[in-house]
Amino acid sequence: PEAGQWATVTKLARNSLLGGVAIAYSLAYTARSATDPGVRRLWSEFPKFLLGFLLVAAVANSGVLSPAALDSIGRVSDALFTLAFVGLGLSIRLREMREVGGAAVGAVLLHLLVVSALALVAVQWLL
Repeated sequence: PEAGQWATVTKLARNSLLGGVAIAYSLAYTARSATDPGVRRLWSEFPKFLLGFLLVAAVANSGVLSPAALDSIGRVSDALFTLAFVGLGLSIRLREMREVGGAAVGAVLLHLLVVSALALVAVQWLL
């Protein structure tokens, strides 16, 4: 149960910060790359999916949908999330990984191991 609670807190924090980070990135990118960092340029660089994210968050927290409906939507969301990762996995080409070389693949695996270890240490420290 505790691991599930930490996973929920982590997911909520990540999702809550996503909008602010994306907006900050859009502002920084637009200011750096545009000769005219106006509203039109900002809008063209702004990740529009955030508007859908905010709309869904507002509807989910408004009380309009029943807990059963939210649970069903959550299950569909989980299934679609899983399918997205299956799609990513299917797009991996082992031949291309061989061409890149073992050093690059090893560096990525080492990075994943270090990040996972740091996350585990952080969770243990917080508990």
